[in-house]
Amino acid sequence: MTAAGQVRAEIVNRLKAAGLDALEAYGEERFRERSESVVAVGAKQTELTHAGLMDYLGERYDAESGRAVEVYGRRLKMAASLEVYAPRRKGARECERTAEAVSEALLDGLADGLTLDELCWERTEWDEEYGMFVRRGTARCTAYFVATADEESAVLTDFILKGVMQ
Repeated sequence: MTAAGQVRAEIVNRLKAAGLDALEAYGEERFRERSESVVAVGAKQTELTHAGLMDYLGERYDAESGRAVEVYGRRLKMAASLEVYAPRRKGARECERTAEAVSEALLDGLADGLTLDELCWERTEWDEEYGMFVRRGTARCTAYFVATADEESAVLTDFILKGVMQ
């Protein structure tokens, strides 16, 4: 999974853990079928940079293999889009209530490697395409990814969002 995809998935998982209906944007956009509000999480802008000298962070001892492994890191600056949709019968206030719940869920904590730098919301408006109220927001985050390489083979594992269990 891409770095941006891992961040989107972590945000969606955090929102679901807080009891909100959330999904990745561009996947299952059947909002009209929902009877409650839903949050679509996407990526507006991303910037992937090195977290050390050409990604190298150092070595650590792997007790399982009994060998030293090299640790590499990357940093991703991302502006995640948050779109809260609410059915007409729930009203614009439902968008605002859900956006407040999203804010609280994200401020309460994410994976160790993901920090929320800024969260801002636009005003609630009517979306003609979906026939629902929508409130759009942006969550600016910094994500840190780590990968390891076996000293003998130098094969690099995939970069995984720090603090997320695989």
